Amino acid sequence: MDRNAFERKYPGAHAGEFTDDDKVDPWFSENLVRVAAYWDRFEIDREVLLLSNKDVVDAKEYEKLRGTLYDPLGITVENQRTVASWGVKHTLMTGAESLETTDWVGQYIPIVPVYGEEVNVEGRRYFKSLISDSKDAQRMYNYWRSAATELVALAPKAPWIAAEGSTVNPEEWASANTENYAVLYYKEGMVPPQRQAFDASPVGSMQQALTAADDMKDIMGMHDASLGMRSNETSGRAIMARQREGDVSTFHFIDNLSRAIKCGGRILLDLIPKVYNTKRVIRILGEDEKADQAQIDVLPDGTLLQEPQIDGSLVDTYDLTKGKYDLVVKVGPSYTSKREEAATQMFEMGRVAPQFFEIAGDLLARNLDWPGADQIADRLEKLLPPGLVEQEQDPNAPPAPPQPSPEEIAMQAQMQAMQAKTQAEIQQDQAKAMAEAQTKREVAMFEAETKVMMEQNTAQSGLPADLELLKHNDKIAVEREKIAAENMRHTQSLEAEAELKLALKAMDTADDMRTPLMGAALDDIADTIEGADADVETTTIITNGLDDAMPIEYVDETETVPL
Repeated sequence: MDRNAFERKYPGAHAGEFTDDDKVDPWFSENLVRVAAYWDRFEIDREVLLLSNKDVVDAKEYEKLRGTLYDPLGITVENQRTVASWGVKHTLMTGAESLETTDWVGQYIPIVPVYGEEVNVEGRRYFKSLISDSKDAQRMYNYWRSAATELVALAPKAPWIAAEGSTVNPEEWASANTENYAVLYYKEGMVPPQRQAFDASPVGSMQQALTAADDMKDIMGMHDASLGMRSNETSGRAIMARQREGDVSTFHFIDNLSRAIKCGGRILLDLIPKVYNTKRVIRILGEDEKADQAQIDVLPDGTLLQEPQIDGSLVDTYDLTKGKYDLVVKVGPSYTSKREEAATQMFEMGRVAPQFFEIAGDLLARNLDWPGADQIADRLEKLLPPGLVEQEQDPNAPPAPPQPSPEEIAMQAQMQAMQAKTQAEIQQDQAKAMAEAQTKREVAMFEAETKVMMEQNTAQSGLPADLELLKHNDKIAVEREKIAAENMRHTQSLEAEAELKLALKAMDTADDMRTPLMGAALDDIADTIEGADADVETTTIITNGLDDAMPIEYVDETETVPL
């Protein structure tokens, strides 16, 4: 530090060396004074207290907060004991004396070393960096590049070769290697001068320089692919394989960096409860590097408290002085790299399965790194099918109605089934009424037809009306049996259809499955009815009108008799 500032801050302090022989690297000069920080870590005995609320606190912290926090709440000490701990002192000093000493609140020295490669030689530890072993190859590369530059710089200019007395203006030819002339003249009839070619390319030096560059890559284990440069590898797999080789050869450096980060985190975990011991709002960063705010305070009980605000909202307040925390360090790509990799993999999946974009298009948009990606993701999320994504709950919205219990769900299903059954019965009754009405109409038609035939036969042939009536009554009986069979078949079809509808509705079967199932059931019922009617005698009637003559045939199992 500046000597004047040193004298103002530490008046009367001596800015001297440790010894008089310390001349190589002096602690002070005419205008500067070197001030060093010395850290000392030592074992101490620390007293801890068990309070009535079952919290374990340090005795010094209890005495500091006793009058403002613990005594007003009636919290007392139930037990106490002494534990072994560590203390740290921080001392600022010159080469001659100590300037100031401070007790450090933590139990770790806040210096985090990041070691490279550690080598043990005959019991002594030696630390090397990534480029330590490649220094000789770097020196060789520098040497051969310098040699190539020297050879090119010292190479003579390419001269002109001409016969004596063959040139015009010899002074121009003498300076032709340093001046630019548009035209150089020579005597007519003489052989024109020619320039002697000279190859000044230092091939050997350049080859040695390239060999030294390859040696550096081999020593460090980092080739062109690891550095993102173009190399002999052309396919993606080959590039990734070469990159993995580089990662394996240098993994111990990344591993030691992870240990250093973990050591720094352990130091912070030790300091946070001792430094953040008053009410404040701190700024925190999430995994996605988005900033947020959190409120901390020393709470009398528990580690979390929800404090109401003026607007009616609740704010979580955390107590970092209670509890013990641990640290886990994961080495890998950053959040940005993960997003880019995730977006690439999602695009590849979308090429294989196009329906992926219909169900996860919002997730793909959120992983894209350009402005407006989140807004597009929100719009795509609204287009998703219902139930695929749970909607976020609005804190000001009224509470949702409670979900029905299993008993209520079963009762609702039973009521729906009864309602469907009632509708099916109504439809069945209507169909029966229609069939009966049709039967009555057909019987009335046959009776009217019988009456007309009897009157015609009596007037034309004089046959007894009783014989004609008997024959026609036989036909009416056959027709009634046929109509009854048709009614039975229709009734069975309606009943089977109603039962099938009830079963499908109870099982909540899809509509596309309902038609083939019903068709198959109706086909089976029709086959059954046709089998039952195989032994029924039938009559074929062709009617052109009640006033026309009707040819009628009576068909039985043995013969056909004209009537």
